[in-house]
Amino acid sequence: MDINLPHIQGFDLLQMLKRRALWKNISVIIMSTSTSDDDVRHFYNLQGSGFIRKFFQFEEFKENLVQTIQYWNDTMNLPLT
Repeated sequence: MDINLPHIQGFDLLQMLKRRALWKNISVIIMSTSTSDDDVRHFYNLQGSGFIRKFFQFEEFKENLVQTIQYWNDTMNLPLT
């Protein structure tokens, strides 16, 4: 997810997801160009799972995305719903 989505702010979408019983336990990761510490704090206060800053270089972005996917697929032990 990103903070700036076309029709809704990412923070608003995260709040909506966390209010619904069906979705409240899902892990939500944000990838954003924001460098604001306030955005990071706000995201975690809304029960976000991981805040990743996007890089502008495609190769760095691609490597960061691969590492993120590997972390969530191979390292994290998440409960089954």
